[in-house]
Amino acid sequence: MGNPPSTEYPRVSVVLTTFDRKDLLSRALRSVIRQSHPVDEIIVVDDGSRDGTIEELAPVFPYVSWLRQENKGVSSARNLGIRR
Repeated sequence: MGNPPSTEYPRVSVVLTTFDRKDLLSRALRSVIRQSHPVDEIIVVDDGSRDGTIEELAPVFPYVSWLRQENKGVSSARNLGIRR
């Protein structure tokens, strides 16, 4: 009864938040990219970093959607990414 199993992968969006952790973010992005399951979009929300996160990493990861907000905390950053 029900639908037959789909042979297509479900759509996947990845939302990452960061605050002054560009080195760890770079590693996390590389890990997401290496996954066997395809990712449809990657969204990074910079929660007010002062270490040049977006300026340094955006050219390296041009297919990532970059959002920036003033520092409001991880929950606010995550919600912004989900609303995107």
